[in-house]
Amino acid sequence: MKLMVGIEDFTSESDIEELVRAGTDEFFTGIIPKEWAGIYGYQVSLNRREWSPNQFHSFEKLRVIADTIHSLGKKIAVAFNAPDYYAGQLPYIKKYFHKLKELRIDALIIADLSLLFMLKEWELEFDIYMSGTAGAYNSRAVKHYAHLGVKRILFPRDMTLDEMKNVIENTSHSGIEYEAFMMGERCPFTESYCRTTHGFASILFCHHLWGKSPYLRLQFGFYKIYEKEGNKNIVDYISRPSIDLIKKWNYNSAQYKGWASGGLAMTLNFFDMAVEECGLCAIPVLAAIGVHSLKIVGRSRPVKTKLVRVRLVKNILDNIKLGSAYAKELRNNPDLCALGYKCYYPEARNR
Repeated sequence: MKLMVGIEDFTSESDIEELVRAGTDEFFTGIIPKEWAGIYGYQVSLNRREWSPNQFHSFEKLRVIADTIHSLGKKIAVAFNAPDYYAGQLPYIKKYFHKLKELRIDALIIADLSLLFMLKEWELEFDIYMSGTAGAYNSRAVKHYAHLGVKRILFPRDMTLDEMKNVIENTSHSGIEYEAFMMGERCPFTESYCRTTHGFASILFCHHLWGKSPYLRLQFGFYKIYEKEGNKNIVDYISRPSIDLIKKWNYNSAQYKGWASGGLAMTLNFFDMAVEECGLCAIPVLAAIGVHSLKIVGRSRPVKTKLVRVRLVKNILDNIKLGSAYAKELRNNPDLCALGYKCYYPEARNR
């Protein structure tokens, strides 16, 4: 299985060499040139990452890193996986694609199918990897992508191992490659159908650590709103909860908070913070069902963090016959694993 790792503008040539020595086979990144940022800002991103640290900012720096990657016999893909683009943006995208072709970029990661047709119209050839946000949830979608010449699909973050297995069994003759998320930045929702952006909020609102008493806040909120209208008895229409109900609500809210945030990552040690969410114990299953590549996300993360992730995954691949138990032993946090808050594939814990 291949390992694909995210990089960004502050990645150095020596970082690339170290990541390759650790076991990285492919790299992926995004680019938002200053021209684009000056027009749209980073909030209207080319690649579903709306912050400057996640990007390359110039083709000159990207050329240096791409040349280093190629000199080591490895590949690099660039993400243009926004859900959609409008007509006024296409001239810029066309220009950027031509520059990427000059840099010998190996593949594009896309989500918007219209880009496939625009590439044909512009007579530009790249290997195409369909992003997890493209929503390849079933075999008919995968067959459609294969028919259009797509080389690889990335299964969405919220797919189960059995769902992936079913798709692979029904499309293995298509010649398409399969990739699965392995580590970092799990989404608590269905990312493939998400048309929101993280770029206009001070925090990730979809990971917001909700308060523990939404029912009571709802009551008082209604009261304050309607008091201005002269209706001070609006709360009389809302049944009063029992103490037991409030306790259950608070417990469920705390459970949701832990799940959505990945499980209190910032209170743990460096190793747990570096690994974040993972699917380590699912690696033997993913290999057995026919997944070709594992994606280790983490653009903007320090290279020290990326090395922890790559070495962990490579260790498990090298000892894959030892099964999921070995992966959980390396993860070395049975209580956290038991909760399942940091699991990409929680069903793999008991296999």
